Amino acid sequence: MINFAIWLLLFIPALLIEGFCFVTNPIACLFTRRYTRYDYVKRLGIHAVLERDYLKQPFYLWQTHDNAVDEGWYGKYAIPFLADKTQSDYNNSWLIRYWCRVWWLSRNTAYGFHYELFSKPKEDAYYTYEKGIEGETAWFKLQMFKHSFQLEAHIPLGFGKHNSLNIGWKAHKQMDKKLYANRLIGIRNY
Repeated sequence: MINFAIWLLLFIPALLIEGFCFVTNPIACLFTRRYTRYDYVKRLGIHAVLERDYLKQPFYLWQTHDNAVDEGWYGKYAIPFLADKTQSDYNNSWLIRYWCRVWWLSRNTAYGFHYELFSKPKEDAYYTYEKGIEGETAWFKLQMFKHSFQLEAHIPLGFGKHNSLNIGWKAHKQMDKKLYANRLIGIRNY
């Protein structure tokens, strides 16, 4: 119960930071640096060494704590208005690259702040309750940890859609801590 109270106390500050970041994302995305990184690149379907975009200080915490700010493009996400664009288009257009950065940050607003300010240690769950089938039907999963919790749910909305709820603290691969999660509304397709 104490972990839920802590999560609730952090909700308003986290929301205020998200709002500030969301409004200033277009400014933050003007300040990038290139960094060489070896990674699996979904868009290219290969492991490769690429120059990837990261935000410069003081905007570094606007970006996701676990990825480059150009992940929307290289992760092959469905970015509005860019379905017909090629890698060559992306490479040769500052505006396309900028739009991809703004879109990625708007999708993952203030993750860097949430990770730095509100994260919890990674640890094994001492209690897990799950009901339903994730991605197919109504689904609910609660995990309790000593220092945190995570509640995920898919709530059917009809017409092949569901609300994806994720609150508490969520783990990301290769990260030392768990990220504060406060997604109450996330409309997704089944």
